[in-house]
Amino acid sequence: MVFGTSVGSLVGSIDAYGYSAQQLQTMPHALERDDIINRALPDNGFVKGEKLEGYVNRMVRDTPIEKFRIPFHAVATDIKTGEEFVFGTGNAGMAVRASCAIPGIFKPSRISGRTFSDGGIVSPLAVDIARRYRADAVIAVDISSGIAPATPQGMVETILQSVDIMYAKIAALQLPRADVVIRPAVGHIGSTDFIRKGEAMIEGEKAARAAMPAIQASFSLTAVALSWVSLVYLLAVAASLVPFAKLADRLGRKRIYAWSWVVVVVGCALAVFAPSAWVLYVARAVQGVGAGMSAATSPAILTAAFPPEERGKALGINIGATYAGLTVGPVLGGVMTGSLGWHSIFVFTGLISAATLVYVILELRGLEWSEPAQGAFDFLGTVLYIVGLCSLCLLYTSPSPRDRTRSRMPSSA
Repeated sequence: MVFGTSVGSLVGSIDAYGYSAQQLQTMPHALERDDIINRALPDNGFVKGEKLEGYVNRMVRDTPIEKFRIPFHAVATDIKTGEEFVFGTGNAGMAVRASCAIPGIFKPSRISGRTFSDGGIVSPLAVDIARRYRADAVIAVDISSGIAPATPQGMVETILQSVDIMYAKIAALQLPRADVVIRPAVGHIGSTDFIRKGEAMIEGEKAARAAMPAIQASFSLTAVALSWVSLVYLLAVAASLVPFAKLADRLGRKRIYAWSWVVVVVGCALAVFAPSAWVLYVARAVQGVGAGMSAATSPAILTAAFPPEERGKALGINIGATYAGLTVGPVLGGVMTGSLGWHSIFVFTGLISAATLVYVILELRGLEWSEPAQGAFDFLGTVLYIVGLCSLCLLYTSPSPRDRTRSRMPSSA
């Protein structure tokens, strides 16, 4: 989630819409003062705000807030009641215009019969709002620190300096409730100093880099927790091999083999949409069960399907394909992760698994391999086997709640 107040809502809306990091980095260089500021006769403000509204809507292609790639909320102040108002749906340009309506500079924004002014009047960092929206963790960007000690020249500078001081005092009350605070050293750069926007970007990057150790310590997977992403999968494979091999003999090997790909597809879908590390662990376990079901049945199906003189070749191709995948997989996964993100690995795996399932259903229609049932299925032995295997791994390493990553990390500005 992204929460934005004042200029934070402008940046946050464009980020939440879905632009890449490279695009976000180049946009400010093309932005000019006249793109977002249209002056008016002094009457409750010098700037109308219409250009700012139009600029935002152009950048997000008139997409409503609720359809952004990342959930976005712009914070404004109801100037009549003094209460904060959070825009989470509707016209993005109107929401940002309301959130950026600096008192005395921008004319207040009227929306649905209500009059709004800058959200920084009541919540310049929106940390508490993010908490109310059940954010797992909050990274706050504080640009109110380091106010220039120089005496402002003229009415506009005096208003802006006064607003900055007010924002800084209110923000100081919320900062302790943020998990990580990023403080760019931009106090010497004025709010209307468009010529120095490149310098402001550099300061922001420097502050973000300086905060990376804190961000990693608070949110990233530790080495132990990261190893569990693979370990959970392998553990699930090992735990499911023996039970499903026995079930396949009784229920039919093709049936278990076909269902294995259904399970893998479900696991991939869970991984793609996993909101936290714990859900990712579950997804990997589901994938592992599916892989175990497949591994337990495919050699037996090949042995039964091919005549003795061709079994060696069939089994050799099967094993060769497995090890080819183990060799090429890390390289292909690295390329996909670097180009498309780690989610693409599970999307690709899910599509391949779904295609395999369709092939099995169509090509092996009417075929089945099973053995006459001999005795009852050993449920107790199966449970003891799985529990013992899991306990052996848990004895040496296990992720704690502090090790998990939080994929829903809201930023607040």
